[in-house]
Amino acid sequence: MATQTPTPFAEDSKLQGWDPAVWKNEVMREVVARQATKSGGDPNDVVNKESYNNAKKGLTATYQAIIKSYNSYFDMAGLETNIPAVQSLPEKKKLYVYTTDSGAYPPHLKYKYGFLDLFKKSFPGEERDPSDVFDQKALADIKPIVFANHDVLTRAASLLGFIKPNSVKDFREAQSFADVDAYNSDIQGKKTETVPASTEKSTGTPSQQQDTIGDRPKQDWYTDAVFAQQQFTGTNPTTLTLASQWIAEFTAEAHDQGYDAVVKLLSSADKNSLYVQDCSYFRQAIGLKFDQDVMVKGELLSSGPRYTPCSVALFQLDNDGRLHPLAIIIDYKGSIKNSVVIFNKNLDADAAAAADQKHDWPWRYAKTCAQVSDWLRHEIGIHLTDTHLLEEAIIVATHRTISVQHPVYRLLSPHWYNTLSLNASARDTLVPQVIIPISGVSLKQGEELIRYTYENFNFTDKYIPNDLEKRGFPLSKLGDWRCSCSKKCSTLPGEKCQAQCGDECHQLCDRKFHNYAYARNMKIMWAALRDFVKGFLTQGSNLTSDEAVLHDEEIQNWWKEIISKDGARVTSFPQIKTLDALIDAVTMCIHIASPQHTAINYLQEYYQTFVVNKPPALCQQPPTKLEQLQQYKEKDVIAALPVKRAVEWLLAAQIPTLLSMKVAEELNLVTYAIAVYNAAESKGDAVKEVASQFLYELWQLSDTFDPRDKSKRLKRGIFSWHSDDLDDQDTPYHVMDPVVTAVSILI
Repeated sequence: MATQTPTPFAEDSKLQGWDPAVWKNEVMREVVARQATKSGGDPNDVVNKESYNNAKKGLTATYQAIIKSYNSYFDMAGLETNIPAVQSLPEKKKLYVYTTDSGAYPPHLKYKYGFLDLFKKSFPGEERDPSDVFDQKALADIKPIVFANHDVLTRAASLLGFIKPNSVKDFREAQSFADVDAYNSDIQGKKTETVPASTEKSTGTPSQQQDTIGDRPKQDWYTDAVFAQQQFTGTNPTTLTLASQWIAEFTAEAHDQGYDAVVKLLSSADKNSLYVQDCSYFRQAIGLKFDQDVMVKGELLSSGPRYTPCSVALFQLDNDGRLHPLAIIIDYKGSIKNSVVIFNKNLDADAAAAADQKHDWPWRYAKTCAQVSDWLRHEIGIHLTDTHLLEEAIIVATHRTISVQHPVYRLLSPHWYNTLSLNASARDTLVPQVIIPISGVSLKQGEELIRYTYENFNFTDKYIPNDLEKRGFPLSKLGDWRCSCSKKCSTLPGEKCQAQCGDECHQLCDRKFHNYAYARNMKIMWAALRDFVKGFLTQGSNLTSDEAVLHDEEIQNWWKEIISKDGARVTSFPQIKTLDALIDAVTMCIHIASPQHTAINYLQEYYQTFVVNKPPALCQQPPTKLEQLQQYKEKDVIAALPVKRAVEWLLAAQIPTLLSMKVAEELNLVTYAIAVYNAAESKGDAVKEVASQFLYELWQLSDTFDPRDKSKRLKRGIFSWHSDDLDDQDTPYHVMDPVVTAVSILI
């Protein structure tokens, strides 16, 4: 007999994910309710108030549905086909066209044609009969399908903004950081059991069973050490650079504030030990004067003003590899004299460890400003522009100039999987409806920052060897634990190597740089990728000399298309006249799509779901006087955070989840290498040995990726050794292991 009382089982069951059909029914019910309200119905009948967990799962289901819609549309349009479509170069040049109305967005694929243009006279400067490609009956049959799918995109583009809840019914406004910690524990379902760092690994989170950085065992996420380590292994480990001219400015400011100890430290320190994270350029990038706040008055959300500070944070890296924050300009306004600058009371890591950092509220606020600045720089610049949008511009250029049988196309195209459709959905939905609405810039300002970032990206300077050296991290000091001998061995430095290694094997890292795991990993990954590209081009084709490259018409058209003002407009792309230049450029294209995007994307859930660690904006204007900042208490720091804005908090926590979905096994870098090997083996292709060596290189970097292969003994990969070498063992660094490195920009 049925009971009238809900069972504890149902009440205690947590939604793990929406059933697709139930989700669609709920969305349609919401649409009908809103339509009724517009027709004079009762507004109270519109219930758009969810629990945190249900709202989070609903947003995930919605965004996944949007991506699937764009995938389907691009498949049917022939732009990203699931079934191989052999297209001639003239056909591709007509199909892949740059937008002419992209506004502040960099050049990208034109896909909103009224897509029947693809079959009629769509291509600039040319009239053509549809029967050139399709007979009239086929065209008539496909018209309603194309129109229907174009309507699907229109509906999909508006769905994410529509589905956002107006409120979160179980949201608790925080009055203190203790409240924040308690709420985080409740909504995340903090786990109490931990596992050894070597036994479990996923793409987005550390191996300990922590949901977020707020769940660290010592609850020390706010400390100088954890703040500093994020510059090396956090979501943006790519922009810490030598302080250079900033040293003199900070020294002068310390003198003016009477901090003799700081003056002495900065004057005597090795200039190659002082680094900055510099976001002082934001106002210039978005067209504001230095006396204007970077802020938006609740645009697209009704929750109140949001501010973005233009911070500059100064660090010292000691000889033991400890990065320590020394000073922060909370919001740079044209000169250090016109800005609020605060110096750390603790001038080295030992002093900080012994101090009461928890209650140093002015300094904690300054670190929050630096994190807000880096949130915007990372999301809009390093992540969106420097990987997604840059790669798309190159994808379109490559389609337009390189034929499908060309070795450059065969090398690059596997690293484009789903990127075009994903980017289209991001431009239409995620950026304008979620990322910008929680940031401290308007939509127009966000677009201007994208434009500025794209125009100032230096392609060759960003080659990993060039980039690390330029930023103050010498390749020779980063070590290389690989064994370059012919025998397959894997050994820690100092252990006896059975392959009789020489000096070139198992190179130790200078202790000063041992905590920069991103740089140590990327140095080796770049070398492995470059060797693979070189072998593929020289052994799998006739591109064996500078002369061959110079006389390859498609390669010459490729780089010209990329730098052209009518093409990709990447003006720093190299003019490819030599084999080495080609190898480097192709390596860079793969690097951006695979290891680089993986490194800066898949840690967002861990570091940013705990919103107060890296907020998207400040909720109050930054102080304009140092005396104001020095009076800050906990309540002032709390007031600057979105801890009383339920929807902003939800979206800030949800974006990282949307972008940190685990990489499917068939789409990781190892699976790609195995596939290249097997494809070559079946044809007796010379690329077989190149792919075999690449696979071995990845095996050295990774923990064993195929336990069924008895020829590869169980071991710890070099990237795991790099993680084990970190001072901070509460947050291991496994995001770049080849088994979780996505082959392309998938999400």
